[in-house]
Amino acid sequence: MCELFGSCSDHQLVLNEYLKEFYSHSIYHPNGWGLALLDGNEAHIEKEPLQADKSLYLQECLSVPVQGRMVLAHIRYATIGNVEYCNCHPFTGKDCSGRRWTLIHNGTIFEYEPLNGTAARQSGDTDSERILLYLLEQINREIRGKGIPDAARRFQLLNEIICQMASGNKLNLIFSDGEYEYVHTNYANSLYQMRSTP
Repeated sequence: MCELFGSCSDHQLVLNEYLKEFYSHSIYHPNGWGLALLDGNEAHIEKEPLQADKSLYLQECLSVPVQGRMVLAHIRYATIGNVEYCNCHPFTGKDCSGRRWTLIHNGTIFEYEPLNGTAARQSGDTDSERILLYLLEQINREIRGKGIPDAARRFQLLNEIICQMASGNKLNLIFSDGEYEYVHTNYANSLYQMRSTP
């Protein structure tokens, strides 16, 4: 299984020491690492299909202050998908309103038929990327049918989607819409959100 790290604050935090500790766990999650610095609708993502504590590039990234109000980090233990760049987390994409969504996942989707339709659009071959594509698909359906959802409706919609998807699967998520960071653990109705405001 993978390991997830998320930070959300109303001010810029320097996270190097937290990230160094987090990435030191990569001996147990050797199949890649990722880091996303989120700023509103922008996402600066670095990732590599290499064990984090063996990555010279990650060492270089952590040699300068890593700061942000919203940060996601991931270390991968591959259960579905090859060990290659396109399968490393985080995954990111925009809905049809232009809002950027960024996601990291720990777990396995054993069976959820609606995800199958997203496979042709993904870059890699992980269930995690399919989760993001499916969320975007459902958000786009909501936008086209009812208009751009406000924060309360986004939360309600996401909770409904994730509760359906989680049944019978292992689904731990941290993801962001640029305004809120959402966290879901592998239990029904366990979606939480925190707003990042300057």
